[in-house]
Amino acid sequence: MRLPLILLATLGLSTATPAAAPREPAIVRVRLDTPYGPIVLALDARHAPRTVANFMGYVDDGRFDGMSFYRSARNRSAPTYGFIQGGIRTDARRILPPFPLETTAMTGLRHVDGTISMARRADAGSAGGNFFITVGAMPSMDAKGDYPGYA
Repeated sequence: MRLPLILLATLGLSTATPAAAPREPAIVRVRLDTPYGPIVLALDARHAPRTVANFMGYVDDGRFDGMSFYRSARNRSAPTYGFIQGGIRTDARRILPPFPLETTAMTGLRHVDGTISMARRADAGSAGGNFFITVGAMPSMDAKGDYPGYA
């Protein structure tokens, strides 16, 4: 008789304890299909959760469907380095409200080769539906002194 009571007590305890909420992944992977092949992005949700949420808002809502890479720029002092930029450009039908992204001053992340980062205007709170991918290290995009850097 003692075993069934212990078992019932154990079952009662286990059902009374709420299940832990599933943890969000630290790295979110997204596949962009381009005419030249797929690009798999690894988004750092642990260090930049708001920026990843903004990017995923565009992905999940289909706002990046049919988007293009529309700009490339070279580093003047190192012409094999630069970035390619993609996104919605200025398409008012696709844009979500700008949001204050986490700059590199906040996250500690750096713009190493292959980094994806949200494009913005001079105001760090102006990120939207455009992004860039670095080709080579781009420390000029990182926080330094009063300059907040990109996300």
